[in-house]
Amino acid sequence: MSRICGSLQIYEGVLNGVGETCLIHKHPIAHTTYIYRGAALVEELELVREFPNKRMTTLPDGTSVEEEFTDREFRVVRSTEKHAGRGRNWALIKAHTFHRFTALVPGTEYHCIFSHYEPDGTPSQEFTGFEAATNEFVV
Repeated sequence: MSRICGSLQIYEGVLNGVGETCLIHKHPIAHTTYIYRGAALVEELELVREFPNKRMTTLPDGTSVEEEFTDREFRVVRSTEKHAGRGRNWALIKAHTFHRFTALVPGTEYHCIFSHYEPDGTPSQEFTGFEAATNEFVV
């Protein structure tokens, strides 16, 4: 869920079980991730390679179809554990950086905090309706 708070847009994420992760993704702008409850492993990732792959998908009518997709291999560049109750429970996620969060305890909640931007990339103190900068999930 995403909320607007003055000059900020805040995405609220929940990781219910230990080891649960968000999708690997990146954004065109930097943001701060704040671990609100629980603990998470925060990882910065580098794309190593992309390669074609196939998988079988079952349609609602029971028919199986083969589907082609681009698979990706990543390596961890750096990582850190962030715990809600230990202070300094935030991490800067740089623009254009692949990243993911992994729950270390059940019920981990995090907030990704973005500034507002105009479509031309200029920061804005007010919500402009331009959400592409925060909603662009690349992977």
